[in-house]
Amino acid sequence: MTGPETACNQRDSDVFSVAVAMLRYGLPDAGTAGLRLETSRDDGGTWLRLTFPADAARVGGDQGELMLVDSMADRWGHRGGTDLPTTLWALLR
Repeated sequence: MTGPETACNQRDSDVFSVAVAMLRYGLPDAGTAGLRLETSRDDGGTWLRLTFPADAARVGGDQGELMLVDSMADRWGHRGGTDLPTTLWALLR
């Protein structure tokens, strides 16, 4: 069976999977102190933004998690740098 409900459930499942992958990637760096995951939906799709605090150690989590984000998200990337908060973002349409 396919229809709007099935498409919506699949999209929600994809958003959840990407959010979990982003958190798994980010938690080794920041722990839970100052780590923030935001989601929003607009005409372009569902946006996920994971922000790490500026003072988080930049160890990096499992690179495989970023491969999952890459395979499921329509677009993704990051912004920030040394001594600045870093944001990992993804867009799912």
